[in-house]
Amino acid sequence: MFGDDDHGVFTAFMLKRQRKNNRLRDVERVSVMVQDSSGTVVNNTDAKCNIEAGGLLAGDTRQCQKTLWMIMGKIA
Repeated sequence: MFGDDDHGVFTAFMLKRQRKNNRLRDVERVSVMVQDSSGTVVNNTDAKCNIEAGGLLAGDTRQCQKTLWMIMGKIA
């Protein structure tokens, strides 16, 4: 994602994925393991699901997302 802030242009690297909630309870976040090209887990993060509605309701399929990295226009 690209945009402008008070200091110039910024770039955000977003993790986005679709998730179907097969459980009988609402889900607010999912855990996501990040692997390198050899399959080694290098990070574990969480992604928020269906932020506008307060979570992923039972039986729903919606987007979960997290900003992994932000490059800002401000240097110092």
